[in-house]
Amino acid sequence: MPYLTFADAWQAYRRAEPRLPPKPPPVTMQRIGGVAGIADRFDLVVLDAWGVLNIGTEPIAGAAAAVAALRALGKRLLVLSNDGTREPASAAARHRSRGLDFAADEIIVGIELLPGLLPGLRQPSRWASSATSRRLMPR
Repeated sequence: MPYLTFADAWQAYRRAEPRLPPKPPPVTMQRIGGVAGIADRFDLVVLDAWGVLNIGTEPIAGAAAAVAALRALGKRLLVLSNDGTREPASAAARHRSRGLDFAADEIIVGIELLPGLLPGLRQPSRWASSATSRRLMPR
């Protein structure tokens, strides 16, 4: 199976760099005590489910308090999940069982976005074969 080493991938990136959009301006890091410390800057907070709200069946420590603090500030919350096996209602129920207050209409399951996006995608004129893919990968 072909693969790229980090060094090869980095060299390929550097060769492509002139064709990429310009780099964003540098960011100044800011340490905060919790999400409520910067919530006034945002109208909407989108949270990832796995690793932010929970890992498996276990809630992340402090997640419920952070969600409650954001709700107390009147922030709109959405949860983005890659779990394609859960409908939003069952995902919301599962979050509530972990002490996280979410309604079904606040859950976005990534796979649900596909039906709306696929019709707008242009069909490729031809599909690359695995042989073509192998030629594109530096050795």
